[in-house]
Amino acid sequence: TLNTAGTISWTAGGVRVGSGGVINNSGLWDCQADNSLSNPFGGTANFNNLGAGTFRKSSGTGTTTVAIPMSNAGAVEALSGTLSFTATPTGFTQTAGSTTLNGGALTSSTTMSIQGGTFTGTGTATASLTSSGQVAPGLPLGALTLSGNYTQSSTGALNVAIGGTNAGVNYDQFRVTGTGAASLSGTLGVSLANGFVPVGGTDFTIMTYVSRTGTFTSLLPPGTNCIGWTTRYDPTAVVVTSVTLPTEVGGQLVSADKKTLTWAAAPQYAGTVYD
Repeated sequence: TLNTAGTISWTAGGVRVGSGGVINNSGLWDCQADNSLSNPFGGTANFNNLGAGTFRKSSGTGTTTVAIPMSNAGAVEALSGTLSFTATPTGFTQTAGSTTLNGGALTSSTTMSIQGGTFTGTGTATASLTSSGQVAPGLPLGALTLSGNYTQSSTGALNVAIGGTNAGVNYDQFRVTGTGAASLSGTLGVSLANGFVPVGGTDFTIMTYVSRTGTFTSLLPPGTNCIGWTTRYDPTAVVVTSVTLPTEVGGQLVSADKKTLTWAAAPQYAGTVYD
């Protein structure tokens, strides 16, 4: 067992572990070159990025390869080059914390499992992803591309922010490409950013895919009393449309039957009748 609690500046050479080898990181493990963390001796080994830990690729235009299973409860950051997970049968599991793409790319040869915490950022992850946590494109606004399949469970959430009308620039977009099969459930969260208030009837393509099964089971509207949302599932995209409503009505939702409108309890004004 190797416990790291300070700063590891990994500038050259490979790190090799063997059967039963465990690395527990609660500090900063900073990958500054294109090297590999591997297990050439057989058996099982693990890298545990603990709650206080950060595993970061900060430089190098090539690939840093993590060929042993990684469990993340802290922060994993792809800031440069490519961070690649190649262990089998499971390469990357996140139980809490965050995985962030910000200038770097990410790949995984096996399905990444986001069981908690957040998967966020801008750029491309070449992997399939299952999520019961939160996926949040943008930093804070932008496009996040997943080249692979995406499965969101009933406890998962896709959270997007809308601060304008240009997709992937001033409003978030989640792009599922490659094989591109999306299986949807759980929550779709929509919020407004930068003081932007959309005109009623404006479409926002917040997610794209090659194919889709399922739908989001709930929608979290933004915290404003004058804008509501309808959700449309096109063959290759999820589109939300802004709906202008009276300012005294909040928390409005259009149900899946497209006939039922519900809203939150509203303040009573003199002479106002809700029908």
